[in-house]
Amino acid sequence: MLIRYRNRIARQIVNGILGAYTIAIMIMGMQGMHHQVSFTTATFLFPVFAILYLIHSNPYDIEIGAVNVGAFEDMITYSYTHKRDILLMSLFMHDFEGSGKKYPVEIQNTIRHFYSDFFKGAVLFQITNGRMILVVDLAKNPAYENSVNHMLSNFSMEYPKYKLDFKINITKSVDAISEINDYVGLIKYIESGMKENDVHYIDEKDIEQYFEYKYILTQLEDINRKKDLNDPRVEVYCQPVLNIITGKYDTAEALMRLRLEKIGMVYPDRFIPVAEENGYIHTLSKIILNKTCEHIKAMLDCTYIVKRISVNFAVSEVRDESFCKDINDIIEKSGIPYEKIAIEITESQNENDFLVMKEKINELRDHGIKFYLDDFGTGYSNFERIMELPFDIIKFDRSMVIASAMDYKSQKMVYYLAKMFSDMNYSVLYEGVETIEDEEKCKKMCANYLQGYKYSKPIPIEQLTEYFEKESA
Repeated sequence: MLIRYRNRIARQIVNGILGAYTIAIMIMGMQGMHHQVSFTTATFLFPVFAILYLIHSNPYDIEIGAVNVGAFEDMITYSYTHKRDILLMSLFMHDFEGSGKKYPVEIQNTIRHFYSDFFKGAVLFQITNGRMILVVDLAKNPAYENSVNHMLSNFSMEYPKYKLDFKINITKSVDAISEINDYVGLIKYIESGMKENDVHYIDEKDIEQYFEYKYILTQLEDINRKKDLNDPRVEVYCQPVLNIITGKYDTAEALMRLRLEKIGMVYPDRFIPVAEENGYIHTLSKIILNKTCEHIKAMLDCTYIVKRISVNFAVSEVRDESFCKDINDIIEKSGIPYEKIAIEITESQNENDFLVMKEKINELRDHGIKFYLDDFGTGYSNFERIMELPFDIIKFDRSMVIASAMDYKSQKMVYYLAKMFSDMNYSVLYEGVETIEDEEKCKKMCANYLQGYKYSKPIPIEQLTEYFEKESA
């Protein structure tokens, strides 16, 4: 039966059991030739029992031949300690991740074929349901590059049969990663920036960026733990906004920056997704709000005309029961009028988020806080919900400005959208205005406010006084 169904069982298992029996038969034959009777042959069954024990105690998947994540970590430690260079090939298929589904038999056979036929002594590890990592000893596979290319070529030929999305990462062992046994973290980080059905060879730049990511994460953890609303690592930058009616700058958008000791300035695209993923974003938003309020107070004390400054909040923050209280407490403590602060927020597709958002917006608007619908024109837009939410200003994304220049039809569409909001007493703000042509076009499309590089790049909030005017002037 073992020989008959050998293609359905990992080669290591088949070889182990058949090898043990082969030795046992040879010993039995030698005993017979010498006319001896002995039970010593039974000792050769022990390896079989050991293999079966390993199978049923979880390390081995008997069908694919994969070992679990604990064994993977042990192998990394062993290879690093004994200075053995290894190659790691990660396959991730999100269709199986977190679903509890097992790979179909056809895929199991294909995977087994890949790692057993192309490499000598390779070991497959099942990290999660959807993630496997193949570890290859380079000393046993000097021509590994040819084997990798051959395997990937075969993989691309198999893909049309199953059409399951995948991400493949390939890397040689790196001492800095082996030392902390963090290849899974590295691979997940790389995958976050990959497209589906792509193969990526991890290089030194990827490693450097990953360590920067880990450093940023530890700093965010520390900022969140300390909850210091004046934390110097979090800086407020602002982008002035032109008021079309007055022709002056009296509003602005507050933007987040991190300034960290080891790597200097960190821009939002590098840390905001990390903060949102790990639940640190609300602490950062409170710091930005607090520093913005303090600076508005300083500007008002110096008789500068400040209509308002907007601060961005994530939809996930609105779900927090203390959302309104946190905002009220910070504004009240600063001593500025509530109407000097606006909150920018994007629309959510989630029905529960919509109901909560509606409740929280109404509560804060009662105090005089204005609300912006951010990034209109990108992603999901439900007009019925937008009309139900009491926004004051609709921010048209730069993509709408670009679209209006494509052709007459697109320009008319953007114009009538803006006019509809304007007729319903919403103010319209276009962001991403970069040229005189953009400006003139937006003015013709019912603009109340304009924001973009034509007027100013984001600047430290302390420099807003260069744009805002004093009452005496």
